[in-house]
Amino acid sequence: MIGVGVFILFLIGLEKGGEDVAFKVEGLTLTTVWRAWVKDGKPTDIDLSRYIGETSAQLSVLTNQILITATPYKARFGLRSARFSRPGLLVITEEGEFIWMDDRGDVHRVDAKVKFD
Repeated sequence: MIGVGVFILFLIGLEKGGEDVAFKVEGLTLTTVWRAWVKDGKPTDIDLSRYIGETSAQLSVLTNQILITATPYKARFGLRSARFSRPGLLVITEEGEFIWMDDRGDVHRVDAKVKFD
């Protein structure tokens, strides 16, 4: 289960970034999946059904690298949701960083990072 400290850190980070409430809600889904994946030893053969229950969001396993201002990030999971105010993909990297990639081509780091207790 997600720790209270992680939850608060996530909410504060997203609030600073000015992102909408949907990022917070769906970001928690990604956080839960990421934490379970890390706890399982970061397997390369990922069965998402092990990590998620029912959700209306579209969750994907990612293997691409995203470059933002000369910094490479290894994407691990991505989530699309009708809750987002604009179409796009919220990504969590292997390192627990969040990235927003909207369908118009805007890509930026979301000011929040998952801390694994």
